[in-house]
Amino acid sequence: MTSLKSDAFVFFGATGDLACKKIFPALQAMIKRGHFDMPIIGVARSAKSVDGLLARAHESLEKHGGVDARAFAALSAQLQYVNGDYGTPETFRNLRKALGVVPIIQPFRLMLDQIRPQAGSGWMFANSIGGALDLDNLADRVIKPVLKANGLKWKGWHAYRRGLATNLHELGIPDKVIQAILRHEDVKTTQRCYIKTLPSVVTEAMKRLEQRIACAADVQQVSVN
Repeated sequence: MTSLKSDAFVFFGATGDLACKKIFPALQAMIKRGHFDMPIIGVARSAKSVDGLLARAHESLEKHGGVDARAFAALSAQLQYVNGDYGTPETFRNLRKALGVVPIIQPFRLMLDQIRPQAGSGWMFANSIGGALDLDNLADRVIKPVLKANGLKWKGWHAYRRGLATNLHELGIPDKVIQAILRHEDVKTTQRCYIKTLPSVVTEAMKRLEQRIACAADVQQVSVN
């Protein structure tokens, strides 16, 4: 099965018993193991602010498994809060703001406009009967055969994100900007796992070093003569 990664984790009832007994302990455990580096957005009515939600989370962890100082600090940095009732449209407008805008290039936006559901709701990538498109099936039927015919290997859907990060880096885009585009919590994740150094880049770097050494040698030879 293809491993896909979400851009954010959103949970409703963030101050309720389920969140306190199960969700916050699970989030802390995953962060402690290095398995959770995305933004976390809690939605609830009773907390006045993110500080109030963090106080509730800390209290719940003290009662259910204990507080790990380093993991909780990371959880605190990743956590955002939307105050509201999930039955009101205003809450979802605020949630949309918290999730932020996903930047896309113009050609891709035009392609998405062509397949956007006419009714304004529904699956953006739908199958023939209107349900959600099976991405594993799409890869097996369409993408893998094309790659194989061109002598390339399928690296999974996440390879597109790594390719985006690597190409942006090669264009001279700062790593912090790439981090924001990929919505990583920590720029180290972007640098360590997503930006790849291509063999051609390594070869070009060594050629430039060779040229610089050759120029320095020529200057030294001229000076001696």
